Amino acid sequence: MTPRQAYEVDLRKHLELCRGVLAIPPRESLSPEGEAQCQVLGGHLIRWLSDWGPQLLQERAVLSSLQGWDTEPLICFQSDLSGLVAAREILKDGRAPVVWGLSSDFESAPTRDDEFRYHVDLHSTFIPLSTENVALDLRRQHPLSTSETYFLHREESILGPLFARGAHHLWKSDGRELMLLEEAFETWVS
Repeated sequence: MTPRQAYEVDLRKHLELCRGVLAIPPRESLSPEGEAQCQVLGGHLIRWLSDWGPQLLQERAVLSSLQGWDTEPLICFQSDLSGLVAAREILKDGRAPVVWGLSSDFESAPTRDDEFRYHVDLHSTFIPLSTENVALDLRRQHPLSTSETYFLHREESILGPLFARGAHHLWKSDGRELMLLEEAFETWVS
């Protein structure tokens, strides 16, 4: 077994234990807002796996011989429970080299790969925002009604030390539906 395979086996065992403590809920149990988030996060995962990710993994492959990285890294999808519901449905056949869990699951894993030799991270999660945590110019452009709240969709691909891409997208919700207000209002590359 290669070190990359051993890392994957250990991580999959750990994530299975984590799901024994906090199971991924059935999709039909999600609230309307959770369902809307599930659809967005699932769409993001599909686009990453089919469009953005392969290109990023090609960039990583060019650097892999210089950095000592595995050329076929395990993809670690980190999200919230709505995102994990989507991942379970999208990746149910288990053929893709992808594992999924909460960020806390990966942080508590006993086997670490802090140098990203064997894996890459894909973060995609929704974070509720209080109005005062939204920049004034964005609040003016996208005011809320009294029944609406802001959400931040944070997405980040980490392919190695100092090798990351990410963006923040501003959404609003009325508790049932999500509406994209500002795509990629913040982006970063390292």
